[in-house]
Amino acid sequence: MDVPAPVDLARMKHILAGMEDIPLRLQMQETETELVFPTSTAAVFINLHNPSILQIRGQWRGIVEDDEDFSELVQQVHNCNVYRSGPKAYLLPLGDGLRYGLGAETNLVVNHGASDAQLQNFYEVTLTMIFGFFNDVANAMPQLVTWEEQP
Repeated sequence: MDVPAPVDLARMKHILAGMEDIPLRLQMQETETELVFPTSTAAVFINLHNPSILQIRGQWRGIVEDDEDFSELVQQVHNCNVYRSGPKAYLLPLGDGLRYGLGAETNLVVNHGASDAQLQNFYEVTLTMIFGFFNDVANAMPQLVTWEEQP
């Protein structure tokens, strides 16, 4: 039986290493409170900055630099937060506040632990939601996709 156990980054790293179809695990960077890995469209952060909350967030590669695109990105964030059950989406001010990126996250309360199955499911569902949202934004705002998509 898979019973809840305390959650820390070492455990998350171990669980991710055991999952199939995780081609990015060799590119994963680790800090004291966070695992980070790049993808072709976003950076993914897995953290326990608050030891009671496991957070997975993505930062999309698209960057808004003009008023028209900014308005459209605000609408994309609004639509995500109103019509989707997840992820929570938000704008990320970059540098001088004249450029904006896009972030999205989900959180899991783990103060009483979590089972391996819960953690695997949370990871898979979260990435599906985040990358689904980022894909929808890329389709709605193709002018922000300035990188080569990888198969």
